Amino acid sequence: MTSDPPRRDEGRARIQDSGTAAPAPAHSSCLRPGSYSSASRLLTPACHLSLALDMDRVYAVNLKGIFLTCRAVIPEMLARRYGRIVNVASIAGKEGNPTLVPYSSSKAGVIALTKALAKEVADQGDITVNSIAPGVVRTKILDTIAPQTVQYMISKIPMGRTGKIEEVAALVHFLVSSEASFTTGQCYDISGGRATY
Repeated sequence: MTSDPPRRDEGRARIQDSGTAAPAPAHSSCLRPGSYSSASRLLTPACHLSLALDMDRVYAVNLKGIFLTCRAVIPEMLARRYGRIVNVASIAGKEGNPTLVPYSSSKAGVIALTKALAKEVADQGDITVNSIAPGVVRTKILDTIAPQTVQYMISKIPMGRTGKIEEVAALVHFLVSSEASFTTGQCYDISGGRATY
């Protein structure tokens, strides 16, 4: 071990556009040489400190992006005294996922943003703000993840399978309908029973 601080790019996996982790540098101080960052590995506390750049990028999209979108649509909803917002959080925002500190914490932020905004506009007409917390849903991104990692994620789901896009769409369809007029500030689990609250 050396007492020199790690370089800025050491100790964290690079995130590709597909959203999957790429191999960390072989000299990484946080992962074994030649290893990958995945849901089955925990990063050491020192690695969490090196995630600042990843944290900024993930927060800019996952949390600030939702904040800016809500800020853009709320004035029109207030003027019409009607509107529906459904933000997409994640089971990771409720439970946290190892090696995914930026993602998990940003999705927890989406849940809190949803609850706070719902209370701000609750008495301003028929405006509701809710979020959903999907677990593993069968999409093309799963084809880019190692099969053993997908199986690990599925093993956490009591129903023993991935969700379907149609199931997520059905939940969102209800939440944006006029029938959901007394439902606001909630985070709806759609994880096959993985989350218990």
